[in-house]
Amino acid sequence: MITFRNVIINDFSLMYRWLQLPHVKKFWYANDNFTYEETCEKYEHRLNDGVHHMYIIQYNNLDIGFLQSYLIENSLPFKVDEPIVGVDLYIGEIEYFHKNHGKDILKTFIKNYVFINKEIHYVGIDPEINNRDAIKAYKKAGFHHVNTEYSTEMKKMTYYMTLKRSKLYL
Repeated sequence: MITFRNVIINDFSLMYRWLQLPHVKKFWYANDNFTYEETCEKYEHRLNDGVHHMYIIQYNNLDIGFLQSYLIENSLPFKVDEPIVGVDLYIGEIEYFHKNHGKDILKTFIKNYVFINKEIHYVGIDPEINNRDAIKAYKKAGFHHVNTEYSTEMKKMTYYMTLKRSKLYL
């Protein structure tokens, strides 16, 4: 069973460990070598910024990964002209990686956390174009490709995908 709990400061050591693992680092801060202290600072800021909502993904009550959501400020790359919530995630525990959990994690989170806000009709996700496994999982969750372009924020070619509320299949 997939559940989510709010990130707390005590989770930073776990998140730092996950961010060092090759299967996570490949697509999360691949070119950065954050120290533990820098990682704590980055995520402590997000805990308090009022923009990011951060969660630890749990599978049968075991911490397996990280997910964050936020209101996307620039929705133009997503080809949407209304409020859109962005979601980023990774599975940190290697034994849960490549086990088809991504689709269920996303669908559960979107249904129970994002679309409870009736004002939100779209969710966006923006993997790197070469993150084929993530793109495959996102498609299984119902996301559709809307655009590919260079992200000045991520400094990479990005595969923009959206999921419309009316298209969420449970």
